[in-house]
Amino acid sequence: MRMQSPGEIMEDFITDLCKLADSCEYENFREQLIRDRIIVGVADRHLSERLQLLDGLDYKRAVEVARSYETAQRQNQLLRSDVTGTGTAVNRVQNKTKARKGRNYSTPWKCYGCGSEKKNTKEECPARSSKCNKGAKESHWAKVCKSGTTDGRSEKIKSKTTVRQVEDDSRADPFFCGDGEPITGSVGRAVAG
Repeated sequence: MRMQSPGEIMEDFITDLCKLADSCEYENFREQLIRDRIIVGVADRHLSERLQLLDGLDYKRAVEVARSYETAQRQNQLLRSDVTGTGTAVNRVQNKTKARKGRNYSTPWKCYGCGSEKKNTKEECPARSSKCNKGAKESHWAKVCKSGTTDGRSEKIKSKTTVRQVEDDSRADPFFCGDGEPITGSVGRAVAG
Protein backbone atom coordinates (compact mmCIF):
# COMPACT_ATOMS: atom_id res chain seq x y z
CA MET A 1 0.00 0.00 0.00
CA ARG A 2 1.54 3.27 -1.15
CA MET A 3 1.15 6.32 1.13
CA GLN A 4 2.27 9.87 0.38
CA SER A 5 5.42 10.78 2.30
CA PRO A 6 5.45 14.05 4.28
CA GLY A 7 6.85 16.75 1.99
CA GLU A 8 6.31 14.66 -1.16
CA ILE A 9 4.82 16.63 -4.05
CA MET A 10 1.30 15.54 -5.08
CA GLU A 11 2.37 15.13 -8.71
CA ASP A 12 5.09 12.63 -7.72
CA PHE A 13 2.66 10.69 -5.53
CA ILE A 14 0.03 10.42 -8.30
CA THR A 15 2.64 9.46 -10.93
CA ASP A 16 3.98 6.73 -8.67
CA LEU A 17 0.44 5.39 -8.06
CA CYS A 18 -0.17 5.24 -11.83
CA LYS A 19 3.07 3.30 -12.39
CA LEU A 20 2.18 0.85 -9.63
CA ALA A 21 -1.33 0.37 -11.07
CA ASP A 22 0.12 -0.29 -14.55
CA SER A 23 2.38 -3.01 -13.19
CA CYS A 24 -0.55 -4.70 -11.38
CA GLU A 25 -2.72 -4.90 -14.52
CA TYR A 26 -6.01 -3.66 -12.98
CA GLU A 27 -7.52 -3.03 -16.41
CA ASN A 28 -11.18 -2.29 -15.57
CA PHE A 29 -10.66 -0.86 -12.06
CA ARG A 30 -7.40 1.05 -12.56
CA GLU A 31 -8.77 4.62 -12.21
CA GLN A 32 -11.10 3.69 -9.32
CA LEU A 33 -8.26 2.07 -7.37
CA ILE A 34 -5.91 5.02 -7.97
CA ARG A 35 -8.69 7.41 -6.87
CA ASP A 36 -9.21 5.41 -3.66
CA ARG A 37 -5.46 5.33 -2.96
CA ILE A 38 -5.29 9.12 -3.44
CA ILE A 39 -8.16 9.63 -0.98
CA VAL A 40 -6.73 7.31 1.68
CA GLY A 41 -3.02 7.78 0.99
CA VAL A 42 -2.55 11.57 0.96
CA ALA A 43 -0.43 12.94 3.82
CA ASP A 44 -2.77 15.88 4.51
CA ARG A 45 -5.72 14.75 6.67
CA HIS A 46 -7.84 17.78 5.67
CA LEU A 47 -7.45 16.99 1.98
CA SER A 48 -8.41 13.37 2.59
CA GLU A 49 -11.57 14.45 4.42
CA ARG A 50 -12.41 16.95 1.69
CA LEU A 51 -12.07 14.29 -1.02
CA GLN A 52 -14.26 11.87 0.95
CA LEU A 53 -17.05 14.46 1.18
CA LEU A 54 -17.27 15.05 -2.59
CA ASP A 55 -20.23 13.24 -4.24
CA GLY A 56 -19.61 11.27 -7.42
CA LEU A 57 -15.84 11.74 -7.21
CA ASP A 58 -14.02 10.15 -10.13
CA TYR A 59 -10.28 9.75 -10.81
CA LYS A 60 -9.98 12.94 -12.88
CA ARG A 61 -11.74 15.13 -10.31
CA ALA A 62 -9.75 13.60 -7.41
CA VAL A 63 -6.46 14.43 -9.16
CA GLU A 64 -7.67 17.95 -9.99
CA VAL A 65 -8.81 18.69 -6.41
CA ALA A 66 -5.61 17.24 -4.90
CA ARG A 67 -3.37 19.34 -7.17
CA SER A 68 -5.41 22.51 -6.57
CA TYR A 69 -5.38 21.96 -2.82
CA GLU A 70 -1.61 21.50 -2.74
CA THR A 71 -1.03 24.61 -4.89
CA ALA A 72 -3.36 26.67 -2.69
CA GLN A 73 -1.48 25.48 0.42
CA ARG A 74 1.85 26.56 -1.11
CA GLN A 75 0.41 29.95 -2.13
CA ASN A 76 -0.97 30.46 1.36
CA GLN A 77 2.39 29.62 2.90
CA LEU A 78 4.19 32.04 0.56
CA LEU A 79 1.76 34.85 1.34
CA ARG A 80 2.11 34.33 5.08
CA SER A 81 5.90 34.32 4.89
CA ASP A 82 5.74 37.49 2.73
CA VAL A 83 3.65 39.34 5.27
CA THR A 84 5.69 38.35 8.31
CA GLY A 85 9.10 38.42 6.65
CA THR A 86 9.85 41.16 4.15
CA GLY A 87 6.57 43.08 4.37
CA THR A 88 7.48 44.70 7.64
CA ALA A 89 11.00 45.55 6.55
CA VAL A 90 9.98 46.99 3.17
CA ASN A 91 7.02 49.15 4.13
CA ARG A 92 8.03 51.84 6.57
CA VAL A 93 7.13 55.41 7.40
CA GLN A 94 10.04 57.76 7.59
CA ASN A 95 9.82 61.11 9.36
CA LYS A 96 12.38 63.76 8.61
CA THR A 97 12.60 67.09 10.37
CA LYS A 98 13.97 70.03 8.43
CA ALA A 99 16.50 72.12 10.30
CA ARG A 100 15.71 75.75 10.98
CA LYS A 101 16.65 78.01 8.13
CA GLY A 102 19.91 79.83 8.67
CA ARG A 103 20.91 77.73 11.71
CA ASN A 104 24.32 76.15 11.33
CA TYR A 105 25.11 73.70 14.11
CA SER A 106 28.84 74.35 13.82
CA THR A 107 28.39 78.02 14.82
CA PRO A 108 29.26 78.97 18.41
CA TRP A 109 26.66 78.93 21.19
CA LYS A 110 24.56 82.07 21.65
CA CYS A 111 22.54 83.16 24.66
CA TYR A 112 18.78 82.95 24.10
CA GLY A 113 18.19 86.14 26.10
CA CYS A 114 20.75 88.63 24.77
CA GLY A 115 22.40 86.87 21.81
CA SER A 116 25.87 87.01 23.39
CA GLU A 117 28.37 84.23 22.66
CA LYS A 118 29.34 84.27 26.31
CA LYS A 119 27.75 81.33 28.18
CA ASN A 120 25.53 83.17 30.60
CA THR A 121 23.32 81.58 33.20
CA LYS A 122 19.79 82.93 33.41
CA GLU A 123 20.77 85.11 36.35
CA GLU A 124 23.88 86.52 34.59
CA CYS A 125 22.10 87.46 31.32
CA PRO A 126 21.79 91.26 30.90
CA ALA A 127 18.39 90.77 29.22
CA ARG A 128 16.81 88.91 32.18
CA SER A 129 14.93 91.97 33.46
CA SER A 130 14.33 93.54 30.02
CA LYS A 131 11.16 93.51 27.98
CA CYS A 132 11.26 92.60 24.27
CA ASN A 133 10.35 95.44 21.87
CA LYS A 134 9.16 92.97 19.23
CA GLY A 135 7.05 90.38 21.06
CA ALA A 136 6.45 92.28 24.32
CA LYS A 137 7.66 89.35 26.40
CA GLU A 138 10.19 89.44 29.22
CA SER A 139 13.72 88.00 29.60
CA HIS A 140 15.01 88.56 26.05
CA TRP A 141 15.77 91.27 23.51
CA ALA A 142 14.20 91.82 20.07
CA LYS A 143 17.31 90.63 18.17
CA VAL A 144 16.82 87.08 19.55
CA CYS A 145 13.01 87.10 19.72
CA LYS A 146 11.33 83.98 18.30
CA SER A 147 7.76 85.25 18.27
CA GLY A 148 7.82 86.32 14.59
CA THR A 149 9.58 85.74 11.29
CA THR A 150 9.78 89.32 10.04
CA ASP A 151 13.56 89.40 9.79
CA GLY A 152 13.88 85.84 8.39
CA ARG A 153 16.16 84.68 11.20
CA SER A 154 13.79 82.20 12.76
CA GLU A 155 11.22 79.96 11.15
CA LYS A 156 9.04 77.25 12.55
CA ILE A 157 10.28 73.70 12.11
CA LYS A 158 8.58 71.94 9.24
CA SER A 159 8.05 68.20 9.31
CA LYS A 160 7.94 65.95 6.27
CA THR A 161 6.54 62.41 6.25
CA THR A 162 7.67 60.01 3.54
CA VAL A 163 6.00 56.66 2.88
CA ARG A 164 7.89 54.07 0.90
CA GLN A 165 6.19 51.02 -0.53
CA VAL A 166 7.59 48.21 -2.63
CA GLU A 167 5.32 46.09 -4.78
CA ASP A 168 6.64 43.01 -6.48
CA ASP A 169 4.75 42.43 -9.72
CA SER A 170 7.55 40.37 -11.27
CA ARG A 171 5.70 37.16 -10.55
CA ALA A 172 2.04 36.61 -11.27
CA ASP A 173 1.22 33.51 -9.27
CA PRO A 174 -2.14 31.80 -9.72
CA PHE A 175 -4.55 31.93 -6.80
CA PHE A 176 -7.17 29.22 -6.60
CA CYS A 177 -10.75 29.93 -5.60
CA GLY A 178 -13.55 27.51 -4.70
CA ASP A 179 -13.97 25.60 -7.94
CA GLY A 180 -10.24 25.18 -8.58
CA GLU A 181 -10.06 27.64 -11.48
CA PRO A 182 -6.80 29.64 -11.44
CA ILE A 183 -6.92 33.43 -11.23
CA THR A 184 -3.68 35.31 -11.84
CA GLY A 185 -2.89 38.49 -10.01
CA SER A 186 -0.74 40.08 -7.37
CA VAL A 187 -1.23 41.31 -3.84
CA GLY A 188 -0.21 44.87 -2.94
CA ARG A 189 0.08 46.40 0.50
CA ALA A 190 -0.57 50.05 1.28
CA VAL A 191 0.80 52.01 4.19
CA ALA A 192 -1.09 55.03 5.48
CA GLY A 193 1.03 58.06 6.21
